[in-house]
Amino acid sequence: MRTGRVALATALAATAACSSTSPLSLDAVRACGAQAVRAPHLIGTYGSFDPAVSGGCVVFDSNDATDTAEYLVVAQSLGGTPGASAGFGLAAATPGALATPPAAAAPPRGSVALQFDGFLRRLAASLPPTGAGSRRATRLLSGPPTTFAAPPAVGDLRSFKVCGDVNCGGLETVTARVRAVGQHVAIYVDTAAPAPGLGAADVDSLLTELDQRLYPLDVRTFGTPSDIDGNGVVIALVTGAVNALVPRAQCTSSNYVVGFFFPPDINPNTARSHNDAEIMYLLAPDPAGTLSCPHSVAEVLALVGGTFVHELQHMINYNQHVLVRGGPPEDAWLDEALSRMAEELAGRSYLPGDTSAFSSYVLDDLYNAEQYFFDPGGHALITTTDQDLGDVGAGWLYLRYLTDQFGTGVLARLTQTSDAGTVNVASATGRPFAETAAAWALANWYSDLPDGVRQPELHYTSWSFREAYGSLHGTDPTNFPQAFPLTPQVVTSDTLSANGTLHAGSGSYFRFLRPPGAEALTVRFSAGESAIVPRLTVLRIR
Repeated sequence: MRTGRVALATALAATAACSSTSPLSLDAVRACGAQAVRAPHLIGTYGSFDPAVSGGCVVFDSNDATDTAEYLVVAQSLGGTPGASAGFGLAAATPGALATPPAAAAPPRGSVALQFDGFLRRLAASLPPTGAGSRRATRLLSGPPTTFAAPPAVGDLRSFKVCGDVNCGGLETVTARVRAVGQHVAIYVDTAAPAPGLGAADVDSLLTELDQRLYPLDVRTFGTPSDIDGNGVVIALVTGAVNALVPRAQCTSSNYVVGFFFPPDINPNTARSHNDAEIMYLLAPDPAGTLSCPHSVAEVLALVGGTFVHELQHMINYNQHVLVRGGPPEDAWLDEALSRMAEELAGRSYLPGDTSAFSSYVLDDLYNAEQYFFDPGGHALITTTDQDLGDVGAGWLYLRYLTDQFGTGVLARLTQTSDAGTVNVASATGRPFAETAAAWALANWYSDLPDGVRQPELHYTSWSFREAYGSLHGTDPTNFPQAFPLTPQVVTSDTLSANGTLHAGSGSYFRFLRPPGAEALTVRFSAGESAIVPRLTVLRIR
């Protein structure tokens, strides 16, 4: 679900709990002896080392050159059970000093909107299985049906059952009228929506965006949604019930819900007790704040496009995984990452002409990625439904990296399958998840590093993040306080004694700087026992 964070007051230039491990002792490092493996010594080369092999010991060559040698070192988990974590320790053998830049505080977990999103993902996973091939579930497996039930007509009235709170503890009945019908989308507006609401021109503009731009983009990229009611359209229901999900006392501090897709509406086992239709529930204008926080017509029109394209991906994903193929829903972290990619692609569809529209679609993704970069060791890539903005940012970054490396076709392969999670990623890319996750972690720092040796697998091709964040920092330093938010700990001499937590798919970053004449350095990496895949990934930068 796309959340309603307070809009950033800037425009982006068009550049496209846990266990802990005690620090290792120097004696443990010295005990490595001859079993240690050698770190990459050629500039631009890298490797990932399993701590179960060679005792987790890695030797960095002495520096006989006249320039400082530099290595990027990432203590990370390259897989594991969603939400799993384990403590790690990292130590070097000889005395020296460690300089650590101050870490920016990560945002608290669980805004009300993200909690609601987690509830929806858990709900989808708990619904009864459908089995592939049922008539209603797979109506679009071979393309649109040859005949439709009559699509809704402008002026028609219909009642809908809508969640009454973010736990969906009860359903409220909403009556809505059809205001516009396109080839793919029908817009209903709640008859009890606050006034002044959407005017005729607003509805026409919204229909054009949803029907002619966003729906076709999602279908081209990910696949077809279901059509269990056979009416040939997805319903966009603009209703104050969405506003009322979050009370006024919470919406200013915990965000608000802009819209959502409700899986029981289309699961054949539950659809008839709900709405038995493909529906996007969207925020209604409420300038006076009669239902919750105030939202102007202009604000709603600016928000709901990104929400629609995001939620439609969730609907398509659920159809392709569950209804068409009878598999489980996609893992929450990957499903959310795919929806975040849908937002970015929607923004890019406005380029090169409309950079303001592009910015409105991608700013949330860049903000979330910033939260991850502030503290990658404190966030996870492979999560359960309990995500925070940094976790979501990690997912978008990883999927952006995969799309740059394997093309946009990888998004359809990730969606049109019964595989899920890391297994799905490995199948869609043809490479083990651990390989792509290790390269992605390095690319986050190395991709557009000035004077870096060009290594295609260590680069984003669609973003220069140093340039993008530099621009955002210049125009909005409040929301983007650093010119580049990823700041590895810097090891400037021969001693390191560090420990922390590895969260599934993520890790902690270090820069080892070895001055001219520095002796060989032995580093030992140890990780606690847990359902993760610990690795020490090392890249020689210079």
